[in-house]
Parts: sequence; structure tokens; C-alpha cells
Amino acid sequence: MILLLALAWAVVLVPSLLKPRFESSPLDGVRNFERSMGILASARHGRTEIPGRWVMVPKDMPQGPKRRRNLVIQRRRRNFLRLLIVVFASLILGVIPGLHYFLWVNLAADLGLAAYVWQLRRWHTSEQRVVPLPAPVPSGEQPARDAGISS
Repeated sequence: MILLLALAWAVVLVPSLLKPRFESSPLDGVRNFERSMGILASARHGRTEIPGRWVMVPKDMPQGPKRRRNLVIQRRRRNFLRLLIVVFASLILGVIPGLHYFLWVNLAADLGLAAYVWQLRRWHTSEQRVVPLPAPVPSGEQPARDAGISS
């Protein structure tokens, strides 16, 4: 058994030890990056543009907050689904004879799921709340100062 384990390790480790160290270096990563940037620059701008690196940004910047919001929603859904999977998997494993300790895991997962749903509801209500903006100050007037602040 030990001989098989040593053979398996040898199959994994020996090829990497025999490969020359100069074959792969940190400079290769830089070269690959430079080549990729050149390909992107030529594909985006053609050969008539000034050579250089260009930052790839979305064309419609107002979509930034909307995209960030969608990413938050996707992350929350993934976390919710993961919790549901843990709840059902631990329940199924808990009813198998000899694995009844998974019922305790199920109880903990149920409590975690309930707390997460409660937090999701709190986030939802706080995001729906409208905060009134301060009234605009007419031009030519100074904004009213707080009584407690002295100049």
C-alpha cells in the first residue's frame, strides 16, 4: 500500500521536478499580458489608432449602479439557495439510521435560514425607504445655520 502511495506521488511530482526552471518565469506572464493587450488594442481600434494601452470601460456609465445592484441580488439568491440545499441535505441525511446527528445540523441550518430571510426582509424594506432631499435654497440667500453651531 505504501509503495502504491509513493508511486502516485512520484507520478505527480517527478514531471514538475524534471521540467527546467527557466522554461516558465514571471516574465512569461508579463509577455502574455503585453501580447493580450496588443491584441485587444488592435481588435478595438484597428492599426490606425495611436499605439498604447486602452482601458476597457462600459459605454453607458449610468448602468454602473444598476449592474452593482444586480450583482448584489444574484449573490443574495446564491446564498439563499446554498442555505436551502444545506437544510434539505441535512434533513435527508438526518433521517438515515446512524446519522441522526445531522438533525442537529438541520436545526442549526434552519435557524441560519430563518435569520438570513429576516435579514433579507430588513434589507428589502431599507432599500424601499425613500429619503427626502433637503429643500433647495433660493439663490441669493444663505442657508439657515443650526442654533447650536457658532461661527
